[in-house]
Amino acid sequence: MAVLKRNLKPNPKGRYCPYLGCRVDDKQQRFNLGSDRAEAERRMNRLYELWEENVRANEEEVWSPLALHFAKRIAEGKRKIEYPFQSHFLGADDPAAEYTQMVHVERERFPSLDIVPADAELYAEGLRRNERLVGAEVEHPHSRLTSWVLWPQSKCCLKSWSLESSTRRWPPTGAQNVSRLPNFRPVAD
Repeated sequence: MAVLKRNLKPNPKGRYCPYLGCRVDDKQQRFNLGSDRAEAERRMNRLYELWEENVRANEEEVWSPLALHFAKRIAEGKRKIEYPFQSHFLGADDPAAEYTQMVHVERERFPSLDIVPADAELYAEGLRRNERLVGAEVEHPHSRLTSWVLWPQSKCCLKSWSLESSTRRWPPTGAQNVSRLPNFRPVAD
């Protein structure tokens, strides 16, 4: 584990380059915070906040690749941190909606950061698509109920999850789920 020191000292060239945390390859991570002491202290404080959020989110004292990317932007002096579009979003049913959702997830994971989308146009499209999806769910809430919901009108009426635009069915429907329900008792007529 890397030692967390808060006292900043310049190197022989007058630059503040402290270590903070370890990378996944078990090497300590060094950050170049510049030569202005006051600015270096501000950046270091932001890095400590991010480090603590990273450890809390990952439950281990190692920089996640994404948090390390954000930390390097902080060390450069960036106030707003751009969230990049990642190639794995292309495998999603709706990459724009997935990108938008992940921007929001990362904002919740790292509240000390001002995370902004790197692609504002794609983000705006993802917001529109997510609003349509949520709007459809509010109009027809039964369309996305999981099979864990029991309706008292029948002995065992299990509603399955489905989305009109999707052919996937999850979780499995029918009697196989009944045994997984805690304290399940069929409703009498």
